[in-house]
Amino acid sequence: MPNQKIHERVHKKTGITGKKFIFLLIICLIFLIVQFLPFNFIINFSHDDAFFYIKTSYNFSGGMGSTFDCINPTNGYHPLYFLCLSVILFPLNFLKNTTPELVYRIVFFFHVLLIFIISHYLNKCYKLLLQKNTSGCFPNKNQKENIKTAEQTINTEQNYKYKKTVVFSFILIFCFVFSRDIGLESHISILLISVLIYLTLSEKVNGKIIIVKSLFLSLLYLSRTDYLYNIIPLYIIGDILFLHNKTTINTNSDSIKKVLYKIFIYMAAILITATIYSGINYFYFGHTYTISTLILNTFPKVVIENNISSLLSGNEKIFNQFTRLVILLSVNIILFYVVIKKRYSVNTDKRICLFMFLLCVGCTLFAVTHLFFNSLGIREWYMTLPIFLSIFFTIYLFKNTIEKSRLIFTAVIFFCVFYLLETRILNYKFNNVIEYSKKVKSVTNENDNIYQVDFSGITGFFSERKIINGDGLINSFEYTSYIVTGRLKNYFEEKQINYYSTYLSGENNNKNQNFREIKNIYKNRYKFEITKTSRNNNDNNIVIIMPFDYTHAVINPKGVWLLLKTEDMEISETD
Repeated sequence: MPNQKIHERVHKKTGITGKKFIFLLIICLIFLIVQFLPFNFIINFSHDDAFFYIKTSYNFSGGMGSTFDCINPTNGYHPLYFLCLSVILFPLNFLKNTTPELVYRIVFFFHVLLIFIISHYLNKCYKLLLQKNTSGCFPNKNQKENIKTAEQTINTEQNYKYKKTVVFSFILIFCFVFSRDIGLESHISILLISVLIYLTLSEKVNGKIIIVKSLFLSLLYLSRTDYLYNIIPLYIIGDILFLHNKTTINTNSDSIKKVLYKIFIYMAAILITATIYSGINYFYFGHTYTISTLILNTFPKVVIENNISSLLSGNEKIFNQFTRLVILLSVNIILFYVVIKKRYSVNTDKRICLFMFLLCVGCTLFAVTHLFFNSLGIREWYMTLPIFLSIFFTIYLFKNTIEKSRLIFTAVIFFCVFYLLETRILNYKFNNVIEYSKKVKSVTNENDNIYQVDFSGITGFFSERKIINGDGLINSFEYTSYIVTGRLKNYFEEKQINYYSTYLSGENNNKNQNFREIKNIYKNRYKFEITKTSRNNNDNNIVIIMPFDYTHAVINPKGVWLLLKTEDMEISETD
């Protein structure tokens, strides 16, 4: 075989096996493709908040410390993804002409690699879930069947059905999961949960695997620290029930010791990780928690009424957060029904369904916690991991229907093509803000300090200027103290803020109006007002005025961008 001879020659000269060679070749090909894709296309896969991560990581990798604006130190991020970005962006600091576009392309490439690895583990999970043995159920420990051998037992007909189901799953997951959140922590969380699910399904229970799982659970905590109270404990419960006597733990002392040992290892690993992370926060920032936790967490005050109202207030949230929340709750109900049934289909396994149900419950607790105690409610990327698990589990439950129905398969393909066309290809939501950012760069210098609330992430990244984040989520604890004590004007003076950047949309886009910002997440509200003297002085206070246009599939606000000199403004606190 010519291919085999080529692989043998490559292995002899380089020590690289055929599979590794193909893997490296695919990585190089992906890197080249990413570098040549249209920039206004690939940036459509991100959110404004993603650029907080990217710029702060780039600053950190360049020795400027943990700061977004090079003025205020901050810890307003989840640590694992931040550190990963800092490592991959570090080499760019040695290049003479590093542009924001190049930095983003590297981040995009990193996410494509994450997606590639996630797909690999997802495929391995499906092989374990969808292959059939003589009883029609998932092979259990009593059969003493080697997992690697079990994964290769699918006959020709089953292999066709398996591939069809997996392709169906990948299409849905790409549409709802992989086509978003570039520059955010979602994909790395999904990779970690995919590995953990695979390790559980493979039914390996030796001490080494338990240590590996505990390490991955610790990393999952670092990927999003708020998983500590919902997804992580529910995974631990599901893992123990799955691996011990088909959802019931034997009462003999040996079995109980094994369970307690696993719980101890898991909890010890997470507790040590959380303690170290909290200690680092306290040492560098004076608090064991992050600045975003301080600002967003309303506990014990309940804000669910406002958050539910917000979920139903506009097309963007209805089609994103609300729809995904409904899907997650629906999967919970279906899995609960399957788990409590006395008789099970030959195509489902009680242990698997219970394990899936507990993970879905963890995701639901995660979402509900934010509905109750997050001043901004459920943000769009919060639902990415839950929707990934929802699709994954639904495919398992309805695999027979998917295998038999061409209509469903075709309908999903057409829907996903339509979805990607409308949301990623036919509109370029960030073109206008990038154009504005370039304009800001051209009229200001590197030493100017600029204050902005909304869209400060992408503006700060592409303008390459010191854009101070006004909502404070990627700012310092010191800044928050100024806000809550009514001293924002003093902050402007002490930090020598030269410019105020904002946009006005809708009917109220008169440049002479009062600009009300910093609301919802603070009790304090501030009014930014152009002074009357300056208004009558031929508008010299306005440095930039240009159209604002955020073209999105479900919303399309229009208005004006404004860059104003702060010397011509009054800042006052309002009710």
